[in-house]
Amino acid sequence: MKKVTYLLSVMVLTSLFTSAQTTADTKINISKFVAYEQNNRLFVNWAADAGSTTNYWEVQSSTDGKRFSTIALVMGPDPSKPGEEYQYKDKITSKNSTAYYRIVHVSTTGVRQQSDIIKMMKLDSTSFINPNIKNTVSTL
Repeated sequence: MKKVTYLLSVMVLTSLFTSAQTTADTKINISKFVAYEQNNRLFVNWAADAGSTTNYWEVQSSTDGKRFSTIALVMGPDPSKPGEEYQYKDKITSKNSTAYYRIVHVSTTGVRQQSDIIKMMKLDSTSFINPNIKNTVSTL
């Protein structure tokens, strides 16, 4: 009887762990993703569906849209904005003046999901960003 109880317990726990792991690693939806320069500052903003199991985000840049390197890690959403909105800011330098960007979501279980590639836009002080925009560049 103890052996049957033990086996049933193991089966139930394995089933629960497997379903929890599958739920945690579902694909997330990036609902906004923009990169722009304004007043000599670089802004990379994005938003994701609430409830995603995020460990961190990687912000990656490229000068040619093919070879990317990580320039920052973002550990959590922007506390000044509602929901799952994220932001990376930097000063404009010669290294990032003409660049392509992508973000990589890393879940708590280590599963990585890459965004589309976007090109940085240049805005003047009177320009506005549509919060639902995706400035997507086709894969080169």
